[in-house]
Amino acid sequence: MKPQTLLITGASSGLGAAIARHAAACGHHLHLVARRRDALAQTAATCDRAASITLHPLDLADADAVAQWLPALPPPDILINNAGSGLFKPALETTDGETAAMLRLNTLAPIQLIHALAPAMVARGHGHIINIISQAGKIATPKTAAYAASKHALLGYSNALRLELAGSGVLVTSVNPGPMLTAFFDHADPDGAYQQALGRFWLTDADALAATICAAFNRRVRDINRPRLMETAARLYPLAPRFGDWLTRRFFSKK
Repeated sequence: MKPQTLLITGASSGLGAAIARHAAACGHHLHLVARRRDALAQTAATCDRAASITLHPLDLADADAVAQWLPALPPPDILINNAGSGLFKPALETTDGETAAMLRLNTLAPIQLIHALAPAMVARGHGHIINIISQAGKIATPKTAAYAASKHALLGYSNALRLELAGSGVLVTSVNPGPMLTAFFDHADPDGAYQQALGRFWLTDADALAATICAAFNRRVRDINRPRLMETAARLYPLAPRFGDWLTRRFFSKK
């Protein structure tokens, strides 16, 4: 594959940083976005030294700042919407501000980037939009009502966008990982109880998933789902919803 220009959000750690490392090793040109320049610089330091990497310290939660930044951004060939945040909290205890913050970062920010950058992809006749969503977009679990809502919304948007762009040369891929041992849990699960309760069978390997995502660049891959056990559960859930509810409470109530 010839070098592509990639825009990766949430690239300061976790899956975003892992994607950056794999993409850099393949010779792609990277534009990395996150709030903190120092954290982005740490990601860049772990990438192939020969890679072309541009850092963009930006708070995607600030819609006005994003709108001002976008015109100066070189049009990417591949947009990877990875930035996101979560909070494990009962629905009735989650504040309006916390819900709004998750919806802005997890749903509205990716849509804002797509709306601004996809038209150029359509005009060129090629491009790839990869939305990192979540298995929570398929199965809602206790204490994640607002987070699950934000991910359900992005999954629905991605599915509709894929249909609308069919035949344009622009591909849309949804990536639905289960829980990963990344900085996401520093905020969502600070005491680590949820991760310990899940065990290794339910956790997603961020580095392995990053390699799979990079291998899908410019390929007609509808979705990528990990871990396979959780994806199997998501497929069976509609067939036996009562059992699915029991299983979800059994494994995912320990937040």
